[in-house]
Amino acid sequence: MPMHSHDEKERGCPSPGGDAPQPNFRGVGPRNYVRPDDRIREEVCDLLTDASDIDASDIEVEVHRGQVTLTGTVRDHDTKYSAEEIAWWASGVKDVHNRLRVKGSRLARRPVAAAPS
Repeated sequence: MPMHSHDEKERGCPSPGGDAPQPNFRGVGPRNYVRPDDRIREEVCDLLTDASDIDASDIEVEVHRGQVTLTGTVRDHDTKYSAEEIAWWASGVKDVHNRLRVKGSRLARRPVAAAPS
């Protein structure tokens, strides 16, 4: 009989003995538990830092009531949407507001205030 990995069992695959699939309760916390915003922010920052294809040095992360807001600038549109996707991976995230700007795009440029006369 083939052996199944621990990960397969967690995903609801049958156990080697032919038992019914085990349910996966990952992400189901105690009643009324809400993950603190500081912990969500820390995890999002860690995930962005660990992403090898994202330079997160110009990204700011704010979290309020489980809603993540990303601001700052990134090098291209792929990076902008990758950062948003990564933010969703953090436990406790209810919504992600992606306000990142792409460097060099018309929207990323801020108007320069005129010098006083």
